[in-house]
Amino acid sequence: MKKDIIPLLLAIILVLISIGMNLFVDIELDGALYIGIGWLSVASFFYFVDKRIYLFAFGATLLAGLFSLIDIYYVSLKFQIGFFLVNPIFILLIFGFIFLNWDELKTLLAEVPKLKGK
Repeated sequence: MKKDIIPLLLAIILVLISIGMNLFVDIELDGALYIGIGWLSVASFFYFVDKRIYLFAFGATLLAGLFSLIDIYYVSLKFQIGFFLVNPIFILLIFGFIFLNWDELKTLLAEVPKLKGK
C-alpha cells in the first residue's frame, strides 16, 4: 500500500464513524459535515484520477477544515486562536499529509512559476 493515502483514509474513516453514529446512535449531523463529505469525496476521486489535482483538492479540504469551515467528524473539537476557530483533527491530518506527500508537493510547487509564466 502506498503511504501517501493514509491521511485520506483516516479522514474517510472519521466520516464513516460519523455516518455510523448518525445511523445507530441517533446523533444529528450538521451542514458543515455534509459539505466536508462532499469535499472529501471530490478529493478521493482525484486521488485515483489525477494526483496533482488531488494534492490541491485534499490540501484545500484540510485547510477549510482547519479553520472550521467544514467538518468530517461528528464531534466538533475546536479551540480559538484570535478570530479563528481551529480544529485539532485537521492539524494532525495536515501534518500527515505534508509528511507523506512531501516529494510530490515539492515538485508541484516547483512547477507553479512555470505555470504562471504561460
